[in-house]
Amino acid sequence: MRILHVTNDMEVGGVQVYLAQLLPALAARGHEVGLVVLTGQGSLLSALDATGIPNRYIKAIARYQGLKFPRVAAIHEVRSYIDEQFSPDVLHSHLFIGNTVARLAAGRRARRRPVVIATEHSTYYHKPTWAQSLDRLLTRNSDAIMAVSDAVRDFTLAQEHLDPKKVVTVRLGLVPQQGGSEEPDEGLYDAMRRRPTVAIIGRLIEEKGHHLFLHTLAALLAEDPEILGLVIGDGPLRADLQALADQLWLGPNNVKFLGTRTDIAALTKRLDVFLLPSKREGFGMAPLEAMAGGATVVLSCIPAFEELTDNGRMGRLVGLDRSISEWKNVVLDALRHPIDRESLRQFVRERYEFNQHVDQLVNLYQRLLRRKGVDLA
Repeated sequence: MRILHVTNDMEVGGVQVYLAQLLPALAARGHEVGLVVLTGQGSLLSALDATGIPNRYIKAIARYQGLKFPRVAAIHEVRSYIDEQFSPDVLHSHLFIGNTVARLAAGRRARRRPVVIATEHSTYYHKPTWAQSLDRLLTRNSDAIMAVSDAVRDFTLAQEHLDPKKVVTVRLGLVPQQGGSEEPDEGLYDAMRRRPTVAIIGRLIEEKGHHLFLHTLAALLAEDPEILGLVIGDGPLRADLQALADQLWLGPNNVKFLGTRTDIAALTKRLDVFLLPSKREGFGMAPLEAMAGGATVVLSCIPAFEELTDNGRMGRLVGLDRSISEWKNVVLDALRHPIDRESLRQFVRERYEFNQHVDQLVNLYQRLLRRKGVDLA
């Protein structure tokens, strides 16, 4: 099959890391794979370049005097790329801009009409009404809407009132993590061996709940001054979070802001508790990585995390309306009575193995192509 993916950019983020892993996996199975990015290229494109997977930047957002507005010409450019250059059997898009441009480009005016799949990666509670209406309209140009979890599927159906037959769940999977590209941080690893360690992993943005993490960490340190907190990831809130840490008297011996890391597997293998009080998630790749390392996870009680942990059987769930004291008590209990590390690893291997995800995705492509009468022999 010839499979073209379309997304916003390839900066470091959950969707982008997923594509950087998925595209080579599809190519390794003998499929011809390509990528179109629309709002910026991003650091992860270099990894794809190294694999030989073709990619194309088609500018979809123009800027004028500090304002952003869509380039209608981008739709025609993507359509031309589909019709005249890549000629995909499957057009698979991601994120709002990617989903919108790809489906408009593959509409009635396209000479070549591939199977069109738009992906919903999260629960967008604050999606504007106009955007919901546009999504509903463009569903007519879609052969399927792929949700990355049942939680996202249920939310999308409730928010946008789509045909349930068109919205399918293809649960994401975890690629086995290899050693990082950086030198082993033996000083940090030794500290994690000696001290109870609680970490959060993710972009430093409002919805991930880093403020609640830091307040909970301050409450934990009042109970046990030996606890070490790690903030792993980067983003626009870094300065604000470091200022909050100072206000809470969390010094560098109490909490370390590590930035983006490539040794996540080495860190989670030594981690005791992973704490993520997200306001919304579509899947939860960061807690899944922590579980794969054997860390007990303490998560906000939202649908995606209920699904991820088998309704709390493989993790602790806390309501976002709970007090800091209640979050602290759950984390302390997880430190004192952790879930068996090997049981967590086995759960991840059985339920979230990446090749299972790729198998399900390829099966979806083939099923939709057969429905259109395409001979796959």
